[in-house]
Amino acid sequence: MLGPLELLDGAARVPLGSAKQRLLLATLLVHANTVVSVDRLADILWGDDLPVDAAATLRNHVSRLRAVLEPGQAGGGSGSMLVTRAPGYLLRVEQNQVDASCFERLVAEARVTLREGDPVAAVDRLGEAALPALFRAAESDNDVIRREARWTLVRTLGLHVPDLLSRSGGPTPPAGGRSEAVRGSDRAP
Repeated sequence: MLGPLELLDGAARVPLGSAKQRLLLATLLVHANTVVSVDRLADILWGDDLPVDAAATLRNHVSRLRAVLEPGQAGGGSGSMLVTRAPGYLLRVEQNQVDASCFERLVAEARVTLREGDPVAAVDRLGEAALPALFRAAESDNDVIRREARWTLVRTLGLHVPDLLSRSGGPTPPAGGRSEAVRGSDRAP
């Protein structure tokens, strides 16, 4: 996930609830379409400070998250998106529903396009991948998230952008090897 965690229903943001519920969703998204064990989720949510009945508390968080993700789902059911599957839970999502997956797909497409000899189209793909993530990161009210998202993009794209720009006839970075955009990204947002 790139930038702050948010759930959209069309263009409307959906409230995600408590910090634990957001952490649960983020964990399940990172491991999308894979079962995450109850033990692993408890470790992520509470570490060494487990509540007295961690399993029941986790079930409550899952139930509340299901209500957010699938508001029309009858209470108590497993749901079709957030599924109970031994030994834990699985969040079913399409690749295009998670921004990090879209980003990875577009970067991979840019690499293929570059190998096929079209650096201009490759730059376009990288821009398509990076711009939404940059805007989302810039919207975050958390300085650490903003800074980490920018550095992730710089590290992911920084090795390729100067080469792509020089092949496409676009502006090249200064002799120092870092473009102004990259140089500016190490400042506090």
